[in-house]
Amino acid sequence: MMMKPSTLFAAAAVLASGVATSACVEAEPEVGTTDEAVIKCPKTWGCGENSPVMDVWEFHELNVNGLPNEAGVRVLGLYRKGDSYRPVVTGAELTARSNNPAVYKDLTGFDLEGAYFEVSAPGAAYPLRIHIKQVNLTTKYWVGDPDANYTYELEYEYTNPGSTHPVTNLCWNPPEESTQFPNAVEALLFAGDRYDAVTKEVTTTNDKDGWFNIGCAGSALAKMHLTRHTTAGATPKLDAGWDARQALLKMYVSDVCGTGHAFTEQGTPLHWENVDAWMTLAGDESSYEAVWSEKGAICLDQHRLEKKYPGLTADIVATCQAAGKPLPPCTGTPGFPAAWPGGAQVLSANP
Repeated sequence: MMMKPSTLFAAAAVLASGVATSACVEAEPEVGTTDEAVIKCPKTWGCGENSPVMDVWEFHELNVNGLPNEAGVRVLGLYRKGDSYRPVVTGAELTARSNNPAVYKDLTGFDLEGAYFEVSAPGAAYPLRIHIKQVNLTTKYWVGDPDANYTYELEYEYTNPGSTHPVTNLCWNPPEESTQFPNAVEALLFAGDRYDAVTKEVTTTNDKDGWFNIGCAGSALAKMHLTRHTTAGATPKLDAGWDARQALLKMYVSDVCGTGHAFTEQGTPLHWENVDAWMTLAGDESSYEAVWSEKGAICLDQHRLEKKYPGLTADIVATCQAAGKPLPPCTGTPGFPAAWPGGAQVLSANP
């Protein structure tokens, strides 16, 4: 038996949509139908999602050991004031290990300001640089002890002689600053989990593998970490298992059918609670949205974008049905909402 939604905490993820400033970022389509609005969204993680974009290369992770990510971007090194370092991400903190410790020391925290990653990218004649312009320690966890996380303002530039491409934010579409994201142009860097942008699948990895995530403010990955649904954010008392992490990611990106398609837009408010009551509903929501497992939605009442795009809920149900996944209404489930369907991890609702 699972918990009935309570009034202990309102978990609202309210993100403001912005306008892309990089000429390489594809503009969102004109909205004529619900299909055009959501199904043909050009962003992998959802329409307008604030994911890292470096000119024509879109990605969400890098590897400190120099392995290429899915976009083919490779880290060549980390530098500051002419000194060379080895980047290491442990948990949710970046450290620059000195390549000559007798002459210059390791860098952590605020001392990383002014450092830059040198990276290669397919088709680029010269390496590019991702600068650490600023470091802050004000973005706090939303669950458990409100410890602060380091966030890093990242900008990229071309190193081609005579290049006219301006220095540009790596996080292309920042939300409005808020208590949840006080540094909207910055990103969390964390290791321990990897995410498949196509299938929306979570896997646990070892820090020694060298992979780390760039969770831009307002993004699904940033929210995963701040709700402690990551290896880096876990504590002895708050350690979400794989199925809970997977279900929460499916909920955040609205992968309703479990096929990897994100039926969501940045700027969409949503409340949710999980089976362990780390987060709970406010009790004054206008409607339930869905109950989620690691495979996507188990049932669906009113999709979060239904008010903006009337008829979308029915369209999504039909889409899931065509993919071989029946999607009954949650309110038709025996005992709901006092009891959730078997295997459920998360309940989402519309404010």
